[in-house]
Amino acid sequence: MSTPQERIAAVDQGLRVTRALMAELNTAVQNMRERDPISDVVVASFDRDGYLRDLFIEPTALTDYTHAGLEDLITEVLRDGNERLREASNAVIDRYWGPESSWHELKALRDDW
Repeated sequence: MSTPQERIAAVDQGLRVTRALMAELNTAVQNMRERDPISDVVVASFDRDGYLRDLFIEPTALTDYTHAGLEDLITEVLRDGNERLREASNAVIDRYWGPESSWHELKALRDDW
């Protein structure tokens, strides 16, 4: 059984990790936006939850691509952009909640959960 001090330490650790995790997720999303775009014709941006925030399609795209070609390009940009965000998010989550994280050092969590 955990002492009250150990439980308080677990809550404090949770708050620190959550703040750091959110800051790092925001940074990962920002870095993803600044990476080389998949396409210059179609550019997608996602929020930190993985939802599409903006989709820009170059106005000349309809004259440069067939409808099917443009559809394939949009699909590729959305799929690859979402995959990049997922990889960045998973790396951050593994860092904070993976086997090497400080969560495993907290007796209150180890014993009770």
